[in-house]
Amino acid sequence: MSNEVTNQRTYRDLEFSKLKEIVKGFAVSPLGRDGVDELEPTREIEEIERELALVTECRDLFEKPDPFTLGEVSDLTGLIETAQEHPPLDSEDFLTINGSLENGVEAKEYITDLPEDEGAHLKNLARNISDFRGLRGEIREKIDRRGEIRDTATERLFNLLKKKRRTESGIKKSLDGFMDAHSSLIQDRVVVQRSNRLVIPLRSSAKDRVDCVIHGSSNSGRTLFAEPSGAVKLNNELKDLISEIHEEKKKIRGELTDLFLSRKNKVTRTQRTLKKLDSIYARAEFAQNYSCSNPKITGDGGINLMDARHPLLDQSEVVPVSIRIGGIEQGATITGPNTGGKTVTLKTLGLFSLMIQSGIPIPASIDSEIEIYDDIFSDIGDEQSIEQSLSTFSSHMGNIVDILERAQSNSLVLLDELGAGTDPEEGAALGLAILEDLIEKDVRFAVTTHYTAIKNYSFNHPNLSTFSVDFDPNELKPTYHILEGVPGKSNAFIIASRLGLKDEIISHAENFLNEGKIETENIIQELVEEKRRVRDRSEELKQEIDRARRLEEEYREKVQKIKEDERNALQEEIRELDRLLTRAKGEVESAIAESKEYGAEEARDSLKRIEHLEEGLDEGRQTLKDAGRSKTLSVNDLSKGQTVTVKSAGEVGVITRINGENSIVVDVNGINFSTEVSDLASAESGSRGSGDSSGRSKVVYDKFSGSAGLELNVRGMTVREALREVDTYLDRLIRADRTKGRVLHGKGTGKLRRKVRKHLRGSDLVKTCYGPPPSEGGEGVTVFEL
Repeated sequence: MSNEVTNQRTYRDLEFSKLKEIVKGFAVSPLGRDGVDELEPTREIEEIERELALVTECRDLFEKPDPFTLGEVSDLTGLIETAQEHPPLDSEDFLTINGSLENGVEAKEYITDLPEDEGAHLKNLARNISDFRGLRGEIREKIDRRGEIRDTATERLFNLLKKKRRTESGIKKSLDGFMDAHSSLIQDRVVVQRSNRLVIPLRSSAKDRVDCVIHGSSNSGRTLFAEPSGAVKLNNELKDLISEIHEEKKKIRGELTDLFLSRKNKVTRTQRTLKKLDSIYARAEFAQNYSCSNPKITGDGGINLMDARHPLLDQSEVVPVSIRIGGIEQGATITGPNTGGKTVTLKTLGLFSLMIQSGIPIPASIDSEIEIYDDIFSDIGDEQSIEQSLSTFSSHMGNIVDILERAQSNSLVLLDELGAGTDPEEGAALGLAILEDLIEKDVRFAVTTHYTAIKNYSFNHPNLSTFSVDFDPNELKPTYHILEGVPGKSNAFIIASRLGLKDEIISHAENFLNEGKIETENIIQELVEEKRRVRDRSEELKQEIDRARRLEEEYREKVQKIKEDERNALQEEIRELDRLLTRAKGEVESAIAESKEYGAEEARDSLKRIEHLEEGLDEGRQTLKDAGRSKTLSVNDLSKGQTVTVKSAGEVGVITRINGENSIVVDVNGINFSTEVSDLASAESGSRGSGDSSGRSKVVYDKFSGSAGLELNVRGMTVREALREVDTYLDRLIRADRTKGRVLHGKGTGKLRRKVRKHLRGSDLVKTCYGPPPSEGGEGVTVFEL
């Protein structure tokens, strides 16, 4: 068996290179475009699933409030070769190196800082990107944004440049004095540089009147570039300084080149990873723009495409097709009139198989299914070889012979216009023989044909399915819909009649058909009409199901609102009791003050009133708590905007996002808190908060309770102060029986964030810590689990 899944003929038939050109258009760099070019179909299911998972994870990052973007990454292979063969590299080359490495590090940091339950495959890939901290630091320190060596790159260069400026100033002063003394001999009062020497323009007639060295003349010969003898010594010094500066810069470039080459292996590995990442990025962008999905990959279930849209057609106009081959049936025959979409459907089957086996999502419904094949072969289109003097039939037959020799049980074979190009009876007979050979070898296949014999054979064979492309006889144009279970008609007589051919000629033509042929065509027509009715009814049922789902959702929302209203009414009673208690506490303070002046009797009366109010408040809270415990919540009970209690925090919040049972985001006092459904209860259950007039929960903290709180704010603190507060916060979390905490440190320079995370990771109490998604604070927050 060849290691290749398919051959160049099939790539060409299915236009796989054109598809890759579309995908390459979404890559951010030539490196990524090369990565897309290198995509080839594989037979390894695990590899296919891993590639599709990578694309899906990357696509998910586009949906974040702070979406993932990949900066341009350059191919550094040529610079590695130049550095080895013709060192040192130019200073501009280091700008290219640093830009590529910086973008790679930014991508790595974005991916590795994702929450623990996101981007597992991308994180494994990103770990192969080195940070090159030393190399990048050296380049930034010595090369400026214009790609030039900084004056401060080394102390010696700085001193040489300083001395050069001082020498140039001395030369200019000398030349200015000369020009003042000989102003009538000066062509133009400027200082110019010739051969690394500062000179002045002198009139040619003054050549023998002054003591100077001539360093050339203008094109006209009227101006001489003269160096007065008084400036010769300083110019010699300047020339030496320029040479030393050049050598020092060359030395700096050499050191950077050596440093770059010392990281050659890491650079090469990082380049491979960034090429892969850009290829993934391009496929994810393609999937996003073409509304693609990952179908279910089956072991031997055949192909079941639903709402499939060929990516090379205009996506705003293409008619989605649904077709299934395999499963119970081994193969399929697609029939119908020319230009009806038979060949496009055949190409869609093959191209989508190549795409999935190359790790590229397909523009089809997520409910689609695709089988993985060891080999994919096709014979589509007109292929002639003038050099070999082969006819169309001979060319196709030579290709089919090769396919039949190589095809086996786990192959996909696609044949367009089976048996065409020769005598119809002989062509149909050959086509039938080819079908039987494919069936005997247990090959998965799909063919298109116009031959009635092949249509009938397929329609009556238990292992074959039949499809036809629909045609509207009134509009005289194809609808591009696929009808299952009926062979297609050529519709030649209908089309001829609609175009004005006389009825008697049509009738005469029908007389040339035998009775069986006419009866078959009539049966086919009835089947086609019945299929149209079934398809239309299916569309109506689909719309009715959608309406029913919408009604069900509305019903659930109304039920939820009723429950919320009941809870809010009960909470209002508790809020009233809270207000009474606050007022009563004020009375206690007044009573204590009065007792100092009038005695303790009034204070005791006030305290009794307080005790009575607190008893009532406790009873109300218990009622609310019992009401909340009346039902155990499941993910189906939750909805966006619902008020719930986070049991681990003992606080009330509002659900903002539901990602599944293990990932529910709750907004508690403006803080997004990610938890599990088992950690949630009805808003009244165990609530320590009270609501405001908007119905949104407002948490009330008891400053004497020692509450751990949802978040520790260390912004503005020194590192030492912040770490001391973090340790105190850890102690409070443990005593509160909490398993997760958040530290708000802000973004700033990142120093406080790094110190806090390092401190947490070094603690035996902390299992893991990470930065949450941008919507939950991003790099300004660190989340950790005990």
